[in-house]
Amino acid sequence: MENRRLRKMIDLENNQEFQRLHQKRSKFNAFKVLKVDKFEIRHSNVLAWLMDPNANHTMSDYFLQKILTSIFLNIEPDHDSKEKHLNQLFQRKDSFLDAKVFREVRIDNGRFIDLLAVSEKAKLVVLIENKYYSSESENQLKDYLAFVKSKFDETYCIIPIYLTLSGSTPSNSHYYSMSYNDVRMILESHLNLFGSRLPADVFHFINDYLAILQDELHTDQNDYELAHLIYRENQEIIQLAFEQGQSADLRLTDWNFTPNPLRDFYDKYADTIEFVHNVGQNILGEAFKVFTRKIHLDQLFNPHFRLPSFIPSKWHKKIDQLGVPLSNYWLGKGLVCWFEENTDGRLKITTELGPIDPDTRIKFLTDLKKRQVTIRESAMEPSRKFSKLYTDLTDINNWFDKNELVAGMTELYESAAFQSLVATVQNVLEHKPIIELQQMKQSVIDISENHFSNEELFGQAFKKFCETENINRDSYRITGKHTSFLLPLFNEVEEVFGETREKWWWHNGPFLYWFELNDQELLLVLELGPIEATKRIELIEHLEEQGQKVRVSAKKQEAKYTRLYSKHTTINQWGNTDEVSHAMVDLFNTSQNKEVLERIKGLTGETHKR
Repeated sequence: MENRRLRKMIDLENNQEFQRLHQKRSKFNAFKVLKVDKFEIRHSNVLAWLMDPNANHTMSDYFLQKILTSIFLNIEPDHDSKEKHLNQLFQRKDSFLDAKVFREVRIDNGRFIDLLAVSEKAKLVVLIENKYYSSESENQLKDYLAFVKSKFDETYCIIPIYLTLSGSTPSNSHYYSMSYNDVRMILESHLNLFGSRLPADVFHFINDYLAILQDELHTDQNDYELAHLIYRENQEIIQLAFEQGQSADLRLTDWNFTPNPLRDFYDKYADTIEFVHNVGQNILGEAFKVFTRKIHLDQLFNPHFRLPSFIPSKWHKKIDQLGVPLSNYWLGKGLVCWFEENTDGRLKITTELGPIDPDTRIKFLTDLKKRQVTIRESAMEPSRKFSKLYTDLTDINNWFDKNELVAGMTELYESAAFQSLVATVQNVLEHKPIIELQQMKQSVIDISENHFSNEELFGQAFKKFCETENINRDSYRITGKHTSFLLPLFNEVEEVFGETREKWWWHNGPFLYWFELNDQELLLVLELGPIEATKRIELIEHLEEQGQKVRVSAKKQEAKYTRLYSKHTTINQWGNTDEVSHAMVDLFNTSQNKEVLERIKGLTGETHKR
């Protein structure tokens, strides 16, 4: 290790901020030792133990009962049939003390259900698909539910649950949504109410598990800011140490016992280094800062690295009419919006009403309902604390591209549906007559229609580009702000390396180009998609041999998307389709892009054919 880097490593180890952060993150936790926090299957094992009424946690069927209560409170407004289904179950007031819990239940096509709980006495079947980090596979939820229905007749109440970190909406509408924050709240409530009755080892076990969930869901903002500062001032050595730790596991035959200070440094501070690196690499919070400047928002926002939140400026003057939240809720206000990465890799925006005074809450929701905002009846119950008023999603292809994240946030924020909600809430807060709101909504619609005409012009320019480059109609798609296309070369690579392992855009081949419009910017991207892991790594290594620069993280088994080329240019006249199409041609015909295509051609050679 060269002296310059060795000095930087020593400087980092002696850095007071780094040591302070490490002291907080290195507290003993059995789950971290066992790496339960890193693997979905181990979370499923913990959940199975908690759900089993006869397990040695002495909680009886408390956890299973509370799961059902939690999903009842989370039902979306347009699912009255689900609400009726659960109501019937609760009216029976059954206990689930006889419930049996099964793990990894194999179904007919070889897939495995994560968790299955069956109570013969209550005629209840709870199916849980656990997605801690991963996302759905095609038809996965449909297959699981069909299997369970084939094994249990109509006398059973079947409750399928889609459990994710953030409570993402499942692709199958028959599933109930649940988040790990719901799990955390159930366990915290039990420890607060009945912790003294639990055996000491069970109490400490659950407390350690709660610490893992808390760390994943609600990292302290001060820790985030500290990690960001450390990364910015020590980026080179943090990156080198992280890459050292992520390198392939050593085999016994590879050991030569040569001193490796960098590896020793990583082993000593692994969790802290990974946290600092991940915060430094996760630019959602940084993109959010740009977004707030773009929409001229100068207060009531938090650029959190995972869940950046804000309150639209039109609500600022009257938001305090909702009162102070009854708990430490987001920005200290009763109504909030936030962005996050959805489990399927898309960017999600959510608007939620939090735990305010029940009378104020019911009046506010009633006023929204009068103005055609969908509010379900159970949201009006005095005991209810949280209600999602709005969610929407948009595609993000590269989560390391700040410009793309800013564009995604702007798209979700400026959509006609979200702006309609903003106008409606403003109307309620300012006690304006309903007729004024209708006028405000019309102005939003007018803006949206003008924006759509720009997208149509963008599509026309793209068609001209395809004609110039001889790209046939079957090889491109036009969808709003994105236009995408393939080259015949990509089909040849697909014959060698196969399709993607999950649904990707409209083609499922290994490569795809797309153009994107963002304000005055035109962007062209070439990306490698989620083909089978070993083939993906082989493909990337070949490209690297030919001189392609690729992130180290692209060769991880779980990696999915890798951007190989991107370039943007400024467009002065979006209404001029000739100018836009010429700019597209210029972006496509750069020397850098041609070099990438030459490297890809090498993938189809005889040495790579199987």
